[in-house]
Amino acid sequence: MEKIEEDKSIVIGGGIAGLLASRVLSEHFANVVLIEKDHYPENVGPRNGTPQANHVRVLLMKGKQILTDLFPNLERNLLDKGAHKIDLLADARYLLKTGWAMSFDSGMYTIACTRQLLEYTIRNEILTHYTNIEILEDTRVTGLVAGENKKEDEVNDHRRIVGVTTVFQNAQRIIYGQLIVDASGRNGETSNWLEKLGFERPPETKVNSYIGYATRQFRPTAKNNHANWKVMIILTQPPDNPRMGIIYPVEKDLWWVGILGIGKTYPPTIEEGFRDFARKLGGNEIYEAIKNADPVSQIYGYRENGSRQVHYEKIKNGPENFIAFGDSVSAFNPFYGQGITTAAIGATLLNKSLRDLRRNQRKI
Repeated sequence: MEKIEEDKSIVIGGGIAGLLASRVLSEHFANVVLIEKDHYPENVGPRNGTPQANHVRVLLMKGKQILTDLFPNLERNLLDKGAHKIDLLADARYLLKTGWAMSFDSGMYTIACTRQLLEYTIRNEILTHYTNIEILEDTRVTGLVAGENKKEDEVNDHRRIVGVTTVFQNAQRIIYGQLIVDASGRNGETSNWLEKLGFERPPETKVNSYIGYATRQFRPTAKNNHANWKVMIILTQPPDNPRMGIIYPVEKDLWWVGILGIGKTYPPTIEEGFRDFARKLGGNEIYEAIKNADPVSQIYGYRENGSRQVHYEKIKNGPENFIAFGDSVSAFNPFYGQGITTAAIGATLLNKSLRDLRRNQRKI
């Protein structure tokens, strides 16, 4: 039986949150094992575990700052692959309920690209520069292991999470580690796993605004006059208009056009319905822009179950050596574009917590 390695950590889930957690853990553990149920595409592209990857993903400024701190080559590599540098005020037009927002050079910028390109580039940075991170693809985590495989001088504590059970090509295996980080996302099974180990189920807070959205890729043509903007966003205008639209530039000189509705105003995923929904936004600028653009993809639809927070902190005598991370603990309504940024902030907090822990241990 595999033994606990005192200098090994395990990350469940290989999306952006899991990749960021692994990057941070690589500074504190000799070995990091990242377990992902999907097989990563060899090139930039979607995968089964990221159903929202075919939709517009905005990287907020704070998220961009943290990502480029963690991966100094990231911005250059993204721009080399066709991503865009966007001044959040000079390059973007925002239609608010009060009218069009002012546009001026702000010095605040982000990188515009597809989520697929961002995840692919971060993963390549890890594979290239962090040799103590091992990535296990096509491997499904099926549960947590607690209180086993103790050292002789330790009391068997069933609150202590010591590993995970996995399946790879129908072969089962237990992987042990000193710290387990769950980055399996909003659809993870962690609450069920903890219940099976005898922990109480953590309570959840849910807020559902019944959002739906649809996205399509377009190639702008010479007829599209958009010299004065790179991004266009028409926000909802409650209580009269629950619709929102966005044009977002990505690699290959494409637009990703997203239309969104709240309160069960779900946008259709058929050709005429998509354009008709765009025509009913608070302004007709997005409709006019895509009217002469060439569609280059199908229309991707998605309906979201709202925001959710899992209160692991409220479990009495909760699990030790276990951290819930990213959407596994707090999944925001995607309307706000905060998912990647909150994962990046979580990585910063994880890094600080581990540094403080080791500093305090040295003082004792």
